[in-house]
Amino acid sequence: MVAAHRIIALNDEVMNQMLAVEFAGEVRLGVPHDVVGMLMPPILRLFRQDHPNVLVTLVSDTSRSLKQSLVEGEVDLTLLTEPQPGEGDLLLLSDQLVWVGAKGGDAHNRNPLPIALGQESCGFRAAAVHALTKAGIEWRAICQVGSLEPVFATLEADMAIAPFLSKTVPERLAVFTGSHLPKLPTQFVNMKRPSTGVSALTTELARYIHEGFHKRHG
Repeated sequence: MVAAHRIIALNDEVMNQMLAVEFAGEVRLGVPHDVVGMLMPPILRLFRQDHPNVLVTLVSDTSRSLKQSLVEGEVDLTLLTEPQPGEGDLLLLSDQLVWVGAKGGDAHNRNPLPIALGQESCGFRAAAVHALTKAGIEWRAICQVGSLEPVFATLEADMAIAPFLSKTVPERLAVFTGSHLPKLPTQFVNMKRPSTGVSALTTELARYIHEGFHKRHG
């Protein structure tokens, strides 16, 4: 009986050593501007701790640009914020778009309504414009840029409000609701890999991202 237990223990040890693959190299990860700062750091930290020999190069851009970068081979894996959910394990998160602005500010009550919008390729821009137009609300665009830093500055200065995923709103900003603001649609954070030529390293990072989102956001 003792010998049998030793054999089983030895077998388990061998299997664990076989499964403990030592990954090394570089993987280029695309992440949209609105997702990278608030949702990714805990996942990337854990991945770095478990795989210290892997360099993760972050490429942050709009979802439309990142999708094209994946097609052209400029990134190995990308997250996208899209109006439809991905299929199977491609869907990481569904979240409501909300109106965000300065705490104690009054930009959300002005007429015309000042809106900080991303560049033309920003998916949230189209959703916000559609909701405002459908509600018949007069508005004007403020700070039409791709980077989030000028948008944050505009919001904190109470110059405008902007659409954000509810789970990415910084604590220094406030969420505004009310009948005078049109309801915004749900958006989905999807993960997309190349159709062919996916490396084991890319698959490993994708697994960490998928498990990280599932653990933190259900």
